[in-house]
Amino acid sequence: MLNQFLTYINARQLFKPHERVLLAVSGGVDSVVLANLFFEAKFPFSIAHCNFKLRAEASESDAELVRNLALQYHVEFFERSFDVPAYCQQNGVSVQMAARKLRYEWFEETRATHGFDYIATAHHQNDNAETLLLNLARGTGIAGFHAILPKKNNLIRPLLFATKASIGAYAHAEKLVWREDASNKSIKYQRNFIRHRVTPLLKELNPQFETSVASTIEQLSAVERMFNQKVAEICKEAVVEREHSTEILFQALRLQPEPVIVLFAILKSYGFDYQWSKKVWASVDSNLSKRFMSESHVLFKERASFVIRERSLVDANISDEPTLVWPHSKIEGLTVNSFTTDELPIGQIKFGDKNELFADLDLLEFPLVLRKWEAGDWFCPFGMSGKRKKVSDFLIDCKYPVSQKNEVRVLLSNNVVVWLVGFRADERFKVSSETCNLFKVSIL
Repeated sequence: MLNQFLTYINARQLFKPHERVLLAVSGGVDSVVLANLFFEAKFPFSIAHCNFKLRAEASESDAELVRNLALQYHVEFFERSFDVPAYCQQNGVSVQMAARKLRYEWFEETRATHGFDYIATAHHQNDNAETLLLNLARGTGIAGFHAILPKKNNLIRPLLFATKASIGAYAHAEKLVWREDASNKSIKYQRNFIRHRVTPLLKELNPQFETSVASTIEQLSAVERMFNQKVAEICKEAVVEREHSTEILFQALRLQPEPVIVLFAILKSYGFDYQWSKKVWASVDSNLSKRFMSESHVLFKERASFVIRERSLVDANISDEPTLVWPHSKIEGLTVNSFTTDELPIGQIKFGDKNELFADLDLLEFPLVLRKWEAGDWFCPFGMSGKRKKVSDFLIDCKYPVSQKNEVRVLLSNNVVVWLVGFRADERFKVSSETCNLFKVSIL
């Protein structure tokens, strides 16, 4: 097995012989074999052990075995105990999820603090096959087919070439000492259910099931790499990052033979699953503006693109409170003033700037209210001879991006729109030759 171990590390370029590796050792047969192979290969390594204290004396015996293993190999030993039940209660997660998060966070902390190049775990072919089956059962995208990667950032799995049976045979041949975790036999855990109930049935169809799956995973991983490369090329033309948002131009995506798959590859990082991607793509040919929401983001379908914004930004805007406006009041983003026509003659005013409002002060009832526009709001746009128009229709006519409509404000006098801020004033409050006092608001 040592030769296979060395060949696998070299072929996958997991690490270089001089680089320091921190081994995650539980005390089970897999991690004990991993430590033995590192020792026999004369690689520089240290051992880290997590004590979750979930099995009373058994947990302490596991820790003692690993501690002695580090002494036997004359390597540095790191140990950390965790209160898993307390973490589960505080964070509302399962024991397995809690243990996984706690151990990987601590492994990475230890790696970074003590200058290790990599963390190594003892995952093998059986683990990989179980992960693939779990991903299929839960529903997976292309990434789910690569299951456990041999190398990801600072995490390596040098035993993925081996089956559980071959690891056990090596441990017996080398007369290694390890401990069995009784919880591994319980089928209340999903992975154990796959291991004890599903895999044996599949091995009846194919005794070399794990090896066959490993070969399939290797091929699918190559396909995934090619696919990701293609998606990256598309993104260079189709995805534009802007402040607070991401814009996806779907004309570029339409040229692809499988646009939904490509769209999903882009959208999944924003919390949208494959079914949502199908719905998003189905809206492409519609002239209507639409909105789709994941847990973390909002996707707006506009004329030539999809615009994605963080929900936190959108929700923050939705919750803005109305603001009271008085002459000469201080409003964030606006300047508010009033003048007599003697101070500012009407003939000196340049009307038509969308960022400025000039209104007849004496036609207004104070305080004015500045708020988000709402469905049902209407006004008489200046220059349209007093014709009523809904704010929603006006924004559609302006082809205003739906992703930004939530930010549009109206200025009201006694619940009547005086100004669709940044767009058009209301005809009913316009300055005339009879105006004596002026009210001016400017967008900074």
